[in-house]
Amino acid sequence: MKDTGEQTRRLARQQNAGALNNTPTPPGPTVWSGSYSYVTPPTAGTPNMGEIVHGDNLLSQLLFSKTDLGGTGYSGAPLAIGDVIDINGARYTLDAVPRDMGDYYSVYIEPETQLQPAVYGVTIFAANIEGA
Repeated sequence: MKDTGEQTRRLARQQNAGALNNTPTPPGPTVWSGSYSYVTPPTAGTPNMGEIVHGDNLLSQLLFSKTDLGGTGYSGAPLAIGDVIDINGARYTLDAVPRDMGDYYSVYIEPETQLQPAVYGVTIFAANIEGA
């Protein structure tokens, strides 16, 4: 049966259930890690270098710079549905095709929960959808 995208998203959600409950096992291989300033403005906008924007008006979306606070550019594989962004232990699953916006990525995530604004370690894990 052909994967419609929804099947992949559903499997990724199941595998990453309890994402904000500090699931102990990484969902897949590490693709990227860096340090970012996580901000929660009233209205989401283009992130500055080293920023992840999680606007009050778009809880389902993260906008994150391709360059971390240390000035290192993103060098991981292209992002895909089911990948996981771990921000200080809180895990967000990408549930739609990520958009490359040039200097940053626009990704739709699950769960739609904000953290407190701060500088956090961020790790991106590839989707672990074996057996799908």
